[in-house]
Amino acid sequence: NWAFSSGRQDIFYWRDRNHEVDFVVPFDGSLFAIEVKSGQTRQRGLPGIEKFMQRYPSAMPLLVGGGGIPLADFLSRPVDDWLHQ
Repeated sequence: NWAFSSGRQDIFYWRDRNHEVDFVVPFDGSLFAIEVKSGQTRQRGLPGIEKFMQRYPSAMPLLVGGGGIPLADFLSRPVDDWLHQ
């Protein structure tokens, strides 16, 4: 919703075989990899983010849910707030 309301349409999904990242967002010269987990705690690693970071080491990962940023907190603020941190 943020992408379309702000006039931006450059949000991507990334996949390399069985590794995936939910949202990849280029923003202000940086690249963000956003992974959204529905559970409260993460039981295993984040292989998609890990693989993505190997390929794009300067990217910044964000975990939403699953022990990262609580989903309600993430949704209560504009995405720009999280990308400017």
